[in-house]
Amino acid sequence: MVPGALREFDLTDVAASLAPRNLMMTGVTDGNGKNDDMDAINEDLAIIKKVYKEHNATNKLIIIPLPQDKSLKRFSRSG
Repeated sequence: MVPGALREFDLTDVAASLAPRNLMMTGVTDGNGKNDDMDAINEDLAIIKKVYKEHNATNKLIIIPLPQDKSLKRFSRSG
């Protein structure tokens, strides 16, 4: 977790640049910290998955979604 990172850089590109290293992503949200626009979230995840596939490292990428009724707010400084 990198608090406040979304204000500074594109996490999709950062995550993709980690290939072929191990990467676990949990509770993925959009740029507004919400998980209700799964189409936008899946677009970003598709980029990361593509890069991991190109590096033959799909087994090193784990994505665990946050249930729709849950929030990451308790992890933020303002939450």
